[in-house]
Amino acid sequence: MECLAPPLDLCVRLRLGLEGGQSVMRTIKTFHGRGKNEMSSDLAIILTAFERGEQPQLPASTNERIYRKAFLELVEAGLKGEPILSPLKELEAELLKACHADIEKFVGGLPMRTMIPLMLIQFPAFLLLLLGPIVGELLKGLNG
Repeated sequence: MECLAPPLDLCVRLRLGLEGGQSVMRTIKTFHGRGKNEMSSDLAIILTAFERGEQPQLPASTNERIYRKAFLELVEAGLKGEPILSPLKELEAELLKACHADIEKFVGGLPMRTMIPLMLIQFPAFLLLLLGPIVGELLKGLNG
């Protein structure tokens, strides 16, 4: 199953890797090698630019996502040798809050989404069952 929040998944893996004594580069390469997801292409851009000594040019879609952009900037700073464990923990807490808010928003809309099949399929079927015999008798009475 694909991860529903790749930035949070990578943030947790990076924090655990740093706390376990691994370098940022090794943790990122391990995550990047595990499989393809939304973050893999951005990580590949950052790793390639870092190895070449250039400034990474991320796609415009990444710059629109605030948490992803902040996380990738943090990864870039970690690759340059800056300490990132405490900002990483803060970002992880914010990502967790954002994920919980997204879940609450989704769950809040579920009652309306479950009403759509009821209104479009079941309610008309019950009306046909209820009113069908009455309309049939009415048509017999009008014809005969």
